[in-house]
Amino acid sequence: MLILTRKYCIQSYYPDFDNDNFPGDGKVTWVHALDFVASINYGFYPLLGAGYSNWRLPNIRELHSLLDFGRTVFLLPEGYPFSGVQYEAYWSSTTLSNYTPAAFILDFVEGTQMNMNKTEDHYVWPVRGGPQ
Repeated sequence: MLILTRKYCIQSYYPDFDNDNFPGDGKVTWVHALDFVASINYGFYPLLGAGYSNWRLPNIRELHSLLDFGRTVFLLPEGYPFSGVQYEAYWSSTTLSNYTPAAFILDFVEGTQMNMNKTEDHYVWPVRGGPQ
């Protein structure tokens, strides 16, 4: 079972962390996404960690598991218990095996999985528990 933290966390709670390509939009590069999750684990972002130190960036399969492909747009299940979910893509921890400068993202609007250069900006959805 995955335990998820607030999805809109960087822009809403820690906007100073977002100094990437478009500062303040809540999106960060892949490396900064990993840095942010590590910082949650070190206790630097207490509004998000809730005393736990096992947060991580989810892999692409875990992100897919959140979606309801029976829906036609914005594929989170009806009545989902999450707040602040953006109608855009989120980083996964999954790097392409044949091209390590890129990682997979998942768009929650259409459920599209894409690979993107790790220097691009996307949202971060830290998780803990479940497969690692």
